[in-house]
Amino acid sequence: MAGQSSTEEGLKDVVGLPCEPLSEAMPLSLPKKALITKPWQYQHVYRHGRRFCGKDLALIFTHNDLGWDRLGISVGKQKLAVQRNRIKRLVREFYRYHRDLPALVANHSVGSIGVDLVIATNQHFNPRTLNDIQACLERLAGVVLGGAVSVSHCCHN
Repeated sequence: MAGQSSTEEGLKDVVGLPCEPLSEAMPLSLPKKALITKPWQYQHVYRHGRRFCGKDLALIFTHNDLGWDRLGISVGKQKLAVQRNRIKRLVREFYRYHRDLPALVANHSVGSIGVDLVIATNQHFNPRTLNDIQACLERLAGVVLGGAVSVSHCCHN
């Protein structure tokens, strides 16, 4: 493709989505402030958040007063540490390229208010690539964004 670098083409192959040219407005780094890091922050999301559950993942989100979105990743201890860390690394990588995910899940415009989003995995979830993560999140987001969230896809608080 003319006008795209090999990095952008490679990203398109890995993630499966077209890649916009990199700009200063959207850095691909993931600063510490964009992550939920403290146990009490996770507890706040779990207690006050809205939940959407899928076969492999659950999305739990609540609004925050910070003005920016934050991501938390919860992987059960049934897996070995190597597997847990790989899943967290893949989810963080997916989030770096899809920073609008919390706004889409919370159904508001990007940057208008902050959202804390926790992505929780079940014990059988074992993604191999970013495409596996994307497929699971797209299935779940389709249910959430489609407006027809059935009881089978909603977890109870």
